Amino acid sequence: WKNLDEKNRMLQEEIQSLDAAYRELLAQSKEESSALRTITDDINKLRLISGITPVTGPGITVTITGDAPLYFLDLVDLVNELWATGAEAISINDHRITTQTSIAEASDPFSFYITVDGEKLLFPIIVKAIGDPHTLEKGLTFTGGLIDIWKTQFNIHPEVQQRQQLNIPAVKSLAS
Repeated sequence: WKNLDEKNRMLQEEIQSLDAAYRELLAQSKEESSALRTITDDINKLRLISGITPVTGPGITVTITGDAPLYFLDLVDLVNELWATGAEAISINDHRITTQTSIAEASDPFSFYITVDGEKLLFPIIVKAIGDPHTLEKGLTFTGGLIDIWKTQFNIHPEVQQRQQLNIPAVKSLAS
């Protein structure tokens, strides 16, 4: 009987010890899961910013037709305004815009034209921005805002539309 009591006490101590070890491992696992989740979120943000992965989500489109007297600096202003109002990803005629993107002016013997990363932009120019559609639209169209100035001072009348689903491609590879 005495051996059974002693064995029972030892088993109870082992249960408590195993339970404490289990709780410690569980807490450690939760910390590691949280750290892994944070790292994964950071990697996804970096992929989004660098443009190496395509992005899908709600946002707006800004369509500019060929009759608009548009300069490359107007597009730079538009892109900057979209970033400032919370855009997560932007493309111009399916050219993904990142910190490495070049928007410039070029010419041939017949005309001046706008380029994105050295490629000539053709009209209509369609700018896509993923983010909160309402916020992005209001950031461009408020009185005294960029679109208002374009309309009143430069006779540029872009069409801004909210979209529930947009697809923005990844950055075109350097090999293509």
